[in-house]
Amino acid sequence: MAEAQSRYDLLRKFTSNYDVIKELLDYTSNKFVPADNLNNLSAKTFSDEMFISTWKDYSKEPKTNGVFDTLRSCRCIGNGI
Repeated sequence: MAEAQSRYDLLRKFTSNYDVIKELLDYTSNKFVPADNLNNLSAKTFSDEMFISTWKDYSKEPKTNGVFDTLRSCRCIGNGI
């Protein structure tokens, strides 16, 4: 709370328009999760992005085909190996 008052007081030195100050305070507020709230997050909070399943499959292939054959068959590398 003291930090918010301090930021408000600083902005009051530049303008007396409350709407401008409020907008600036909203715009510059920290959108990230404060460090003391990190313990409240869990992996279940976030769902995997679509590429995760693809990369999980990529990590399994070398175990059965070997790294060299997996890289050789990779579309991004082609026959360069």
